[in-house]
Amino acid sequence: MATETRDYAAVDRFIQSVKLRECFTPPPAAPEWMGDNIPYLGLRVLTGPCVPFESVFTSPEAKIFISGWTDIEAVLAFAPEPEFDADLRAVVAATNERALRDVLLTFPRDRVGFFYVGGVWPLTTMAEVLDGQVMPAREGYYASHDTFIPDRTHPVRQLTDADYELVREQWSESVWQEVLDLGYNVFVCHDGSYLQGLCFHWAIGPERHMVHGLQAIASFSTHHAESVFSAATESVLRQGKVALCDCNLSNATDYLQVIENVGYRRYYRVDSFLGIKHGSGQFIAPALDPFYRGQTNPAARRAAQAGLGEGRTIAKGKDPIVSQYRDLMHAAGRRAYAQCVAEGLTLVQRAIDDGLLIESIIYTPDLLRAPEGLALLQRARQAGIHHYRASDALMGTLTSTRPLPAAIAAVRVQLRDVAELHANHVSALLVAENLQNPDNLGMVLRTADAAGMDSVVVAGTQADPLHKNCVRAARGAVGRIPIFGCSDLPAWLADLRPYGVRVVGTTAHASRSLFDALMPLPVTIVVGNEQRGISQGVLEVCTEHVHIPMAPGQDSLNVGVATGVVLYELVRWRMGKRTA
Repeated sequence: MATETRDYAAVDRFIQSVKLRECFTPPPAAPEWMGDNIPYLGLRVLTGPCVPFESVFTSPEAKIFISGWTDIEAVLAFAPEPEFDADLRAVVAATNERALRDVLLTFPRDRVGFFYVGGVWPLTTMAEVLDGQVMPAREGYYASHDTFIPDRTHPVRQLTDADYELVREQWSESVWQEVLDLGYNVFVCHDGSYLQGLCFHWAIGPERHMVHGLQAIASFSTHHAESVFSAATESVLRQGKVALCDCNLSNATDYLQVIENVGYRRYYRVDSFLGIKHGSGQFIAPALDPFYRGQTNPAARRAAQAGLGEGRTIAKGKDPIVSQYRDLMHAAGRRAYAQCVAEGLTLVQRAIDDGLLIESIIYTPDLLRAPEGLALLQRARQAGIHHYRASDALMGTLTSTRPLPAAIAAVRVQLRDVAELHANHVSALLVAENLQNPDNLGMVLRTADAAGMDSVVVAGTQADPLHKNCVRAARGAVGRIPIFGCSDLPAWLADLRPYGVRVVGTTAHASRSLFDALMPLPVTIVVGNEQRGISQGVLEVCTEHVHIPMAPGQDSLNVGVATGVVLYELVRWRMGKRTA
């Protein structure tokens, strides 16, 4: 699980490493300052201009969460939103699916977050945890002598202090004076009667100038924009500097086409997402222009969250919430809703504590007879979770478990296709092929969660990872550890091998002992069916086969136990390697 931290230096180092790997697209022989020049992904973006970032963490709503067993593998930092129509501004950086999901689950319920994200791949997981939408990315561009493409279609003039009349229709005198005071170099296209284009540049470091502020463009088809931007860029390059154009929104297509036409090349991209945690309010998609101008509509957001945490009694079997829970008793319904059911006080309480995506809770009068039951309902109200009281008779139609659980909860869990799984050079993945018993699958998922595996791939159609028995046996792992489905396991495993991923198949027929095997990352461990083991097609694409040594008289272990032995050998190897 994710933990809160105030180790700003370690968090900043991790975010910087993610930024360089996921956001930076450097040109050949990129100067060192270019990688350090990427804005938006870092703790400083949580504050307004000229505000020390440490000061924002005096707010009770400002927090930093990290995930990772031996090293930081994901960061989520958030604080009150200083500019846009959202409750919190957040920064997300991660190296794997599991750690990313861990930190996202800590995001407060019923709060709209505007997230800056390190890379494109986390956006799919964010859409799984958050009800929202991908927002325009922020992009930075550069131009050098090697990339510059001059455009001199129209004459361009660099303004002096005495040229205010040429920009009067665009700027007030106070703005003009501020531009002069800041030392901006202003360039205009003017046809003698009307201003046709304007932009400016200014120094931001000894090696670089920022070129920005393209304005007064009546039409992007006339090349006035290219001409004025080209002139300003050429002015920078003549000084032996690099021209930058940062902080652009990726949906400003006309603007970006202009700067690309004169030879600018992208060198960073920071993605963004706007959303609210699933099950804690209705997301209202904003109009982009008002949003980025800072216009707010808090009344609409309050209305979307009205009624959260309310409870009522269910009296009829035809109630829509009853129909939903009955659908969740079947695999097709669980897949359709992307939900599973957690049964019993312990699992429901743990789901709340872990920040899982709880859609609703149904409970019987028995829950009210225990102090911990009353505390659970209080937590549900505080977290904005809908909760419904039902009779024992009605609860008996929603679950086959006996004796009846005092509480059940619908938890959102999206089973994604393995094609969406993000793997990297340090991935540790587990594959469970054709397990037929949901209790065994739950044990495997629980063990994978405890051993710190990045993700679990469930191949085959026999055991449903959303089955209530699997959820119970997994003890909270379902909903927290990422689970992916795979329809063609041999093909997917074969696709991993060219990337240096070791695929280790566990089989009683292997000649090598598990304890003689090396486990360098990246690695994928495969366990198979309770009776038949790993299929022949999968064995053929494994890079290595291992067996678990056993004393005479036994030749197999329960698949959950065997998975634990193998995964903790991997844990031992990883920790020993790190110590060494």
